[in-house]
Amino acid sequence: MNSLILALIAFVAYMIVAFLALRSWSKLHIPAVGFEGSLLSYLSAIRFLREANVVLQEGYDKYKDCAFKVPLIDRWLVVVTGDVLSETLRSAPDNVLSAWEANRDLLQIDYTLDRRLLEDPYHMNIIRTTLNKNLGSLLPHMLDETAHAFETEIGTKLGKHEWTPIPARETFTQIVCQVSSRAFVGLPVCRNRDYCKLSIKFTTHVMAAAATINLFPRTMRPLVGFLYNKLSGHQARMYKLLGPEIEARKRRYLETGVDYADKPNDMLSWVMEAATPGTERATSALALRMLAINFMAIHTTYVAFAHTVYNLASQQHYLDVLRDEVESHLDLSNGPTHWTVEDLEGCVKLDSFIKESLRLNSLGAIALPRKALIPFQLPDGTMIPPGAILTVASGAVQRDSAHYDRAEEFDGLRFAKLREKAAARSSRTGCAREHDAMYRLTAAGPRFFAFGGGKHICPGRFFAALELKCMLVHLLLNYDVKTEVEGIRPLDDWMGPTSMPSSRAKILFRRRKTNQV
Repeated sequence: MNSLILALIAFVAYMIVAFLALRSWSKLHIPAVGFEGSLLSYLSAIRFLREANVVLQEGYDKYKDCAFKVPLIDRWLVVVTGDVLSETLRSAPDNVLSAWEANRDLLQIDYTLDRRLLEDPYHMNIIRTTLNKNLGSLLPHMLDETAHAFETEIGTKLGKHEWTPIPARETFTQIVCQVSSRAFVGLPVCRNRDYCKLSIKFTTHVMAAAATINLFPRTMRPLVGFLYNKLSGHQARMYKLLGPEIEARKRRYLETGVDYADKPNDMLSWVMEAATPGTERATSALALRMLAINFMAIHTTYVAFAHTVYNLASQQHYLDVLRDEVESHLDLSNGPTHWTVEDLEGCVKLDSFIKESLRLNSLGAIALPRKALIPFQLPDGTMIPPGAILTVASGAVQRDSAHYDRAEEFDGLRFAKLREKAAARSSRTGCAREHDAMYRLTAAGPRFFAFGGGKHICPGRFFAALELKCMLVHLLLNYDVKTEVEGIRPLDDWMGPTSMPSSRAKILFRRRKTNQV
């Protein structure tokens, strides 16, 4: 009985604090989607949690080329539409509209990861430079791990030529984790089941923890975040699993110097070398940094890969189209070890298919989050107060028929056709093929937001694109796939503005009869 009374008191206190917080934002003079009053807006906030994509589409259709707002639990989310306002978010200085601070709020980084990652984000420069420069040397290892992971997670479970249902989420996250980890920590750690299990679980933990913490008013978040993080114990377990590898490499540094003969060329080595002198070079700090990098890589790549396979399995006529291209561009006689990054980039249809999957089924309904640090005026005259979170309704933009022909339809070759047309125009005019680049998977712009945009565009997008192609090529050459209900794509799962591939779906696999590599 006492616990029930305490819970009731806590709930009433929570509602009062949230009400006062939301009321303080009620003077934000921007048109709203749904109810705008301090009390009724909670009904709209609850609706946003359940069907954010529908709410954002309504706002996009009604307030095109303007800004509108939708209520969250304790604030309003400002959504901008149109190329001009989107460009404002991309190009605004960090001391005016901050991407870091927005993600700090939305992902509750102080509690789900660690605020040190924002205060000293040296790993971002490693991803932006060292990782991208080493894609060619990493590719053979990623291809090798792809083959091993597919055989372990899928191949061993199949009969000779029978269709076998494979649970998509568990299987694909394990494959993505192994392939990513091969480039990040190398063998044998990347195949350690406990290490992969922790990395995958932590990815889910961050998203779930952020969503939970954001349900509470800001005054309560430090306590909730502290308890949530401490109870999870992820950081301590990562230290236990990765600590021995870090310590072993430290000993080699001391014994033979930094550039010893068999030094691994992977993310862990680069992080250890680039770590800021002092506490950041402690084994625990390095383990935490790798845990954060795993989160960045595994979550987004799994989502992209699952969406792509769901689209491929539900529209099987693309299997032969993509296989024909892969088999004509890649040397299958000598095996994958001879393939290059340029070989995979030459598979334009493959690139297009992945990009179209991300256009229609991405990470969610919003992109380019920015937090206003000072009073700011949008080009249309709208005044934004400090503390407001601004974003773009990316899902609505990417489904806008004004931007894409038959925008609601999946066309796996859409971007390949656009690249072909761009090349033809360039050939006629004699201009450089600069317009061809804008239709590539890794390109960003005002109509495609899968990798963000502006100076905060995802620095790891080239690695992610390469990894996706490694996995998809291996699937195409070695397996047939289809959905449980033939021709019907599993529906995405939504939680607020965040979208995930169906967690319950199974994809039917069988071995191909020919052309296996």
